[in-house]
Amino acid sequence: MTNPPRLRIASSFWQRFKGLMLSRPLPLAQGLLIPRCASVHTLWMRYPLDVVYLDARGSVVKLVPALKPWRLSWGGRAATHTLEMTAGGIAHCGLALGDCLALPSSLDEHHAKR
Repeated sequence: MTNPPRLRIASSFWQRFKGLMLSRPLPLAQGLLIPRCASVHTLWMRYPLDVVYLDARGSVVKLVPALKPWRLSWGGRAATHTLEMTAGGIAHCGLALGDCLALPSSLDEHHAKR
Protein backbone atom coordinates (compact mmCIF):
# COMPACT_ATOMS: atom_id res chain seq x y z
CA MET A 1 0.00 0.00 0.00
CA THR A 2 1.59 3.23 -1.14
CA ASN A 3 -0.86 5.80 0.18
CA PRO A 4 -3.22 4.63 2.98
CA PRO A 5 -6.70 6.11 2.65
CA ARG A 6 -8.02 8.60 5.19
CA LEU A 7 -11.01 6.99 6.88
CA ARG A 8 -14.36 8.53 7.70
CA ILE A 9 -16.42 6.29 9.98
CA ALA A 10 -20.11 5.61 9.44
CA SER A 11 -21.05 5.21 13.09
CA SER A 12 -24.75 6.01 13.30
CA PHE A 13 -27.58 3.94 11.88
CA TRP A 14 -28.36 6.64 9.29
CA GLN A 15 -24.70 7.03 8.21
CA ARG A 16 -24.43 3.25 7.78
CA PHE A 17 -27.70 3.03 5.87
CA LYS A 18 -26.91 5.95 3.58
CA GLY A 19 -23.24 5.17 2.92
CA LEU A 20 -22.28 7.23 -0.13
CA MET A 21 -25.78 7.15 -1.68
CA LEU A 22 -26.83 10.43 -3.24
CA SER A 23 -23.54 12.08 -2.27
CA ARG A 24 -20.76 13.60 -4.30
CA PRO A 25 -17.68 11.41 -4.87
CA LEU A 26 -15.09 11.47 -2.11
CA PRO A 27 -11.50 12.48 -2.86
CA LEU A 28 -9.51 9.46 -4.12
CA ALA A 29 -7.44 9.22 -0.93
CA GLN A 30 -10.51 9.08 1.34
CA GLY A 31 -12.99 6.30 2.15
CA LEU A 32 -16.08 5.69 4.22
CA LEU A 33 -15.55 2.81 6.66
CA ILE A 34 -18.74 0.95 7.54
CA PRO A 35 -17.98 -1.17 10.62
CA ARG A 36 -19.51 -4.62 11.04
CA CYS A 37 -20.77 -4.67 7.47
CA ALA A 38 -19.88 -7.45 5.03
CA SER A 39 -22.04 -6.43 2.06
CA VAL A 40 -23.11 -3.29 0.25
CA HIS A 41 -25.47 -2.16 -2.46
CA THR A 42 -25.11 0.70 -4.90
CA LEU A 43 -28.81 1.44 -5.29
CA TRP A 44 -29.42 5.13 -5.97
CA MET A 45 -25.69 5.73 -6.49
CA ARG A 46 -24.70 8.30 -9.08
CA TYR A 47 -21.23 6.92 -9.72
CA PRO A 48 -19.30 3.62 -9.39
CA LEU A 49 -17.56 2.71 -6.14
CA ASP A 50 -14.41 0.86 -5.24
CA VAL A 51 -15.28 -1.47 -2.36
CA VAL A 52 -12.65 -2.85 0.02
CA TYR A 53 -13.63 -5.61 2.44
CA LEU A 54 -11.60 -5.96 5.64
CA ASP A 55 -11.40 -8.60 8.32
CA ALA A 56 -11.65 -7.75 12.03
CA ARG A 57 -7.93 -6.81 12.17
CA GLY A 58 -8.14 -4.48 9.15
CA SER A 59 -6.56 -6.81 6.60
CA VAL A 60 -7.89 -6.53 3.06
CA VAL A 61 -9.74 -9.75 2.18
CA LYS A 62 -11.50 -8.67 -1.03
CA LEU A 63 -11.29 -5.80 -3.52
CA VAL A 64 -14.13 -4.80 -5.84
CA PRO A 65 -13.03 -2.03 -8.21
CA ALA A 66 -15.60 0.16 -9.99
CA LEU A 67 -18.80 -1.46 -8.71
CA LYS A 68 -21.47 0.11 -10.91
CA PRO A 69 -24.66 1.71 -9.60
CA TRP A 70 -27.61 -0.63 -8.93
CA ARG A 71 -25.42 -3.62 -7.99
CA LEU A 72 -24.88 -5.74 -4.86
CA SER A 73 -21.59 -6.97 -3.44
CA TRP A 74 -20.66 -9.37 -0.63
CA GLY A 75 -17.22 -9.57 0.95
CA GLY A 76 -17.32 -13.25 1.79
CA ARG A 77 -17.03 -15.09 5.08
CA ALA A 78 -13.81 -13.37 6.16
CA ALA A 79 -15.20 -9.84 5.74
CA THR A 80 -16.08 -7.87 8.87
CA HIS A 81 -15.90 -4.24 7.72
CA THR A 82 -16.46 -2.45 4.40
CA LEU A 83 -14.61 0.55 3.02
CA GLU A 84 -16.41 2.47 0.26
CA MET A 85 -14.27 4.67 -1.98
CA THR A 86 -14.75 6.61 -5.19
CA ALA A 87 -13.85 4.44 -8.20
CA GLY A 88 -10.09 4.64 -8.68
CA GLY A 89 -9.44 4.85 -4.93
CA ILE A 90 -8.04 1.31 -4.72
CA ALA A 91 -5.43 2.05 -7.39
CA HIS A 92 -4.71 5.55 -6.05
CA CYS A 93 -3.96 4.17 -2.58
CA GLY A 94 -2.14 1.11 -3.93
CA LEU A 95 -4.36 -1.31 -1.97
CA ALA A 96 -3.85 -5.05 -2.44
CA LEU A 97 -5.12 -8.25 -0.85
CA GLY A 98 -3.44 -8.80 2.51
CA ASP A 99 -2.67 -5.12 3.14
CA CYS A 100 -3.57 -4.04 6.66
CA LEU A 101 -5.28 -0.72 7.38
CA ALA A 102 -4.97 0.93 10.78
CA LEU A 103 -8.50 0.79 12.17
CA PRO A 104 -9.64 3.19 14.88
CA SER A 105 -9.36 1.69 18.37
CA SER A 106 -13.03 2.51 18.97
CA LEU A 107 -13.93 -0.33 16.57
CA ASP A 108 -12.09 -2.84 18.77
CA GLU A 109 -13.91 -1.64 21.86
CA HIS A 110 -17.34 -1.78 20.21
CA HIS A 111 -16.61 -5.19 18.64
CA ALA A 112 -15.57 -6.60 22.05
CA LYS A 113 -18.92 -5.55 23.57
CA ARG A 114 -20.94 -7.54 21.01
